[in-house]
This record gives sequence, C-alpha cells and structure tokens, in this order.
Amino acid sequence: MPGPSDPSPPWAPTPEVRRRRREGWIIAGIIVAVVLLAARLPWLGRLPGDIVVRRGPVTFYFPLLTCVVLSVVLTIVVNLFWRR
Repeated sequence: MPGPSDPSPPWAPTPEVRRRRREGWIIAGIIVAVVLLAARLPWLGRLPGDIVVRRGPVTFYFPLLTCVVLSVVLTIVVNLFWRR
C-alpha cells in the first residue's frame, strides 16, 4: 500500500510495464517499417516457394516461402531485443 508521501497514483504503470510497453512500440515500429518498405522490394512475395494457382479469371496466391523468410527474420529481431 503506497504511503502518503508516494507521488505516483496506484494505477500508474510500474517501470517494468513502461519498459515492456516501450519495447513493444519499438517492435511494432520495426514491423510497420518492414511492411511499408516491402513494396519497394520486388523479390519479396515472388520467391520460388510461393504458391500461385490461376484458374480462368480467379487467381489464388499464397506466399508460403515469403512467410517462412519473414518469420525467421522477425524471430531473430525479437530475440535480439528480448534475450536476457
């Protein structure tokens, strides 16, 4: 129970919560930057393992290998930030 001299209100986030929130915003910013810059990378989304099925006027596209590559890259980035 905080005493009368404690300046922080009871609902204020702790330093640990603030640090985690800051790390989360940094990671979110990196993800947004990657998504925005992905349009400038012509090979992203056109890798050999991506599945494309064209049947008449319908095209089904699933970027399987692109998902795997992005997953590995994001796993490395997240582990660099959260590794203790």
